[in-house]
Amino acid sequence: RVLHEIKPDLVVETGTHMGGGALFLASVLSLVRPEAQVITCDPWKGLVRDSLSKYDASARRLWDRYVQFHGNLSTWPPLVKHIRSAAAAASVTMVLLDSDHQADNVAAELNAYADIVSVGSYLVVEDTKMERLFKTRGLHTWRSPVSALDAFLAVNAGIFVVDRAAEPYGFSQHPRGFLRRVSSQ
Repeated sequence: RVLHEIKPDLVVETGTHMGGGALFLASVLSLVRPEAQVITCDPWKGLVRDSLSKYDASARRLWDRYVQFHGNLSTWPPLVKHIRSAAAAASVTMVLLDSDHQADNVAAELNAYADIVSVGSYLVVEDTKMERLFKTRGLHTWRSPVSALDAFLAVNAGIFVVDRAAEPYGFSQHPRGFLRRVSSQ
């Protein structure tokens, strides 16, 4: 729903894993914004390479047309610079954070990418459900994406707001993770 609503011409995804998310983004964007691009990154290049070898021809065409993969950490300075440059040329940028879910890394990604999200678009902090899962298993000291999210929102109140309506059917792997940018300041 969110992709159809905002029709981004650039989607940044951290944490490619096997490429399924990037391929899904490419398939939706091919319908709602044919000139769009997905930039995705993950240091585990082998997973992506192995998955690409199994894609059928139509999936491979979507990947080749829409997806730009970088085998680096999402916070690697040359990659951040490249992504920021691509965002400067885009009219609507959306960012999905789905790499290392430890709070320190999520905070670094928020610091690197939050300001490239267009007003009206989304910054999605994925897998915020991990907070609940770890606490129910007695792991109260693990700092989840929610720790970084809460600290970020405390500093960026009025710039980003949690949009619970963006969580499909009221259920999400990313509760409170859909942040809509409402102001440039």
